[in-house]
Order: sequence, then C-alpha cells, then structure tokens
Amino acid sequence: MNIKQKITVVAMDVMLVLELALCMYLGQRTGDDLTAFFIKTYLPALLATVAVARFFIRRWEAAPPDSTGASGDIPSGDGAVGGTRV
Repeated sequence: MNIKQKITVVAMDVMLVLELALCMYLGQRTGDDLTAFFIKTYLPALLATVAVARFFIRRWEAAPPDSTGASGDIPSGDGAVGGTRV
C-alpha cells in the first residue's frame, strides 16, 4: 500500500467518525425518532464515504510491472537490461 492509499484510509476513518458524531448529535435533537433518523442519515453517508475511498484506493494502486520491455530498454539476450553487462 503506497502513501496515497494510506492517507485515503486515514481520511476515510476520520470522516466516518465525524459523520457518526454529527448524526448522533443531530439525531438527539429529534427526540423519540433517534433510531430512524440515525439510520436514514448515517448509512447513506457511510456508504458514500466508503465507496469514494475505495475508488481512490483502487485508482492509486501501483501499476503491475510491465514484462513486455516497453520501458525502452532492449534486452541483450544474457539477462542484462539495456545492454549493460555485470
């Protein structure tokens, strides 16, 4: 996991905690309807946050190594890359 993915995971965790606190705070103001309000507000926010985080984690995934030699180096036939010998 690269640094961008780690930052995304931390940001997602912070957002989920903030969403939880906000939904609980706003829900306590509704009185008897706390459970219904909480489910109607927190679950969509949770799903949206996780979906966006997953999108960015997959977007910033390291590309697999290219085995076709498209990097411009020409194999010399002895296993050395770019014609250099060891």
